[in-house]
Amino acid sequence: MKKSLDYRLAAVLYDTKLWGAFMTDLIHVVESDSSKVSTDSEDVAYLEAHLDELGVSENAVLVALGGKTEKALTGKARRKVVSLPHYSGANGHWKAENTRQKVEAIASN
Repeated sequence: MKKSLDYRLAAVLYDTKLWGAFMTDLIHVVESDSSKVSTDSEDVAYLEAHLDELGVSENAVLVALGGKTEKALTGKARRKVVSLPHYSGANGHWKAENTRQKVEAIASN
């Protein structure tokens, strides 16, 4: 059984403005193999409607975790989209120091 590496995300967000931010999935399909998951504009519209229902500001920034999510949101979401590398063990390029710098850059804007 694979162990989650979500602690990576917690470590890079800790003690920044992003700590405690709302986090949700773009789609509601439970599938651990991301190659079997596809998104469309309806998924983005559903996410935006959900954020509206929660009273999330139109000025809020969506932080996409991973390139696939960033690609799905960019150009379709009404809110600004930025990205961070996904914390999954499948991402062999994930580096805490680099990701923390990106978090700090996002938080400073």
